[in-house]
Amino acid sequence: MKKIICIFSLAACMLFSGKSFAQFQWGLRAGFQMTTQTNDVNSDNLKHPLIPGANAGVFGEYFFSDNMSVTADLLYSLEGFRDKYDNYKFTVRFHDIDLPIAFNYYVMGNRLGLQVGPELGFTLASNYNYKYESKNFGIDKSGEVEKEAYNLFNVGIMVGVNYFFTENCFAGLRGVFGLTNALNEYKLKSDSWEAVNSKNIVLSLNAGYRF
Repeated sequence: MKKIICIFSLAACMLFSGKSFAQFQWGLRAGFQMTTQTNDVNSDNLKHPLIPGANAGVFGEYFFSDNMSVTADLLYSLEGFRDKYDNYKFTVRFHDIDLPIAFNYYVMGNRLGLQVGPELGFTLASNYNYKYESKNFGIDKSGEVEKEAYNLFNVGIMVGVNYFFTENCFAGLRGVFGLTNALNEYKLKSDSWEAVNSKNIVLSLNAGYRF
């Protein structure tokens, strides 16, 4: 964990002091994404479909050779998951700040960029919606999620690809796969629930402009 924080600190320093580097560029990025959470509960009826979300923010990129660089992003990300079981749906939305840090390798005359690296996620707020429908009655209620139920800090691995249509304009695909448990395991055990190992998954389509 200390190594990840050190890497992020270095990338953040480059992001905010980048004009002192001749190889530094910065840009804007926004996109559409599909998100969910996996878990180790085995049930044929329990489904975890992908639900839509969005992201937007800024990034800094430091080139240390013609075709290799490091990027650090600062993104707002709307994420979440949905549990579907017979007649009920339980949807949770997370409003996150994500900090992906990626090593980039460019090919095809620097038009195609391949990237991989860690991502740190911080949850600012969350809310839920619960729906149940039967022949006799229905339930539809919403509210804020109990903060202790989920980990407000998560670590994942990000892999992606960017294609530059021009020197500045690009579109890209990203996948983020959680490494840490999204649920607060201590909270689950203290409430006498079954401890569940749950991981975040985010698949996004982005477009951006690099200055």
